[in-house]
Amino acid sequence: MVVLCLSVIASAQEVAPAEVASAEITPTDVIEAAPPVDPVATGLTSFLMFSIVGVALVLVVYVVRRRSWRLDPQIGPIWASRPDVLLGGWILLLLATPVAGWLSLNFLPASTELQEQAYAMLASYTVQALVIMVLLIERRHALNERTSDPRMRSVSKKFSLGLGLCVFFFAITVAMSAGKIVGMLQSLLVQIEPEQLSHDTLKAMNDAPSDPWSIVIIVLVVLITPLIEEFAYRGLLQQGFRKLGSGRSSAIFLTSMLFVFMHIPVIPGASMASAATTLLVLSLCLGWVYERTGRLLAPVLVHALFNGSNLLLFHFGG
Repeated sequence: MVVLCLSVIASAQEVAPAEVASAEITPTDVIEAAPPVDPVATGLTSFLMFSIVGVALVLVVYVVRRRSWRLDPQIGPIWASRPDVLLGGWILLLLATPVAGWLSLNFLPASTELQEQAYAMLASYTVQALVIMVLLIERRHALNERTSDPRMRSVSKKFSLGLGLCVFFFAITVAMSAGKIVGMLQSLLVQIEPEQLSHDTLKAMNDAPSDPWSIVIIVLVVLITPLIEEFAYRGLLQQGFRKLGSGRSSAIFLTSMLFVFMHIPVIPGASMASAATTLLVLSLCLGWVYERTGRLLAPVLVHALFNGSNLLLFHFGG
């Protein structure tokens, strides 16, 4: 919670909009138009940012020294489905998104951009839910006839929730710090500042703060999106790679790379490097906690808390 509070304060600094027709602006106009700068607040922002990065580095060193990333070979997900079923199911879930988008555009007319996005999300999740139901039925059937190692087991739900909460604090600290560092390097090397709002949906909510459909989107992003995406990426894709012969580490990494790649269309170009880095670190944590617990409950919890934290930062930080 300390990290979240620090992030909220640090993100509350506003950048003054650029003036038009730079040729007509004199140095005096620039000075008069510039917002007052509080050196104490500016110094505090830098201090908080570097403090968060420092906490992230301490956590990384602790995990590396304790070798806490090591996985128990007898604990992990129990998926008896064939790899073609798992990977095919993941592809079907992907195809459901454009199909649902076409249906919502043609049969669910919207009056605002947020309403249009909400309709598209609702349609997509409805179609994907139908696919997931079929896959769960197949999984139950496969579990009844599975011949996998009987020693493989999952941890308790209570342990999964506790570990998921710990991984969330680790993930949000390290992921956001890594994204911030990459954004700073981008600014220094290519003089391109990352956008403060690194997702198209957040930009739409920022443009229409009073639109009631933003509430629907918030509920979907916090409660439904983690369920759908974790089932797709961790439950299907990651375990599909495992069934094809990949080790745990390589399956987590490959899944994380695809997780980032599939989010690229909704990331503004100026924020691509920082947002992709944040997503990659987050996905690696999600993949690890799934293998560590053997349950989707833990990565779903981490994903939901991460999405909710981003929305809180957006709300309070603007």
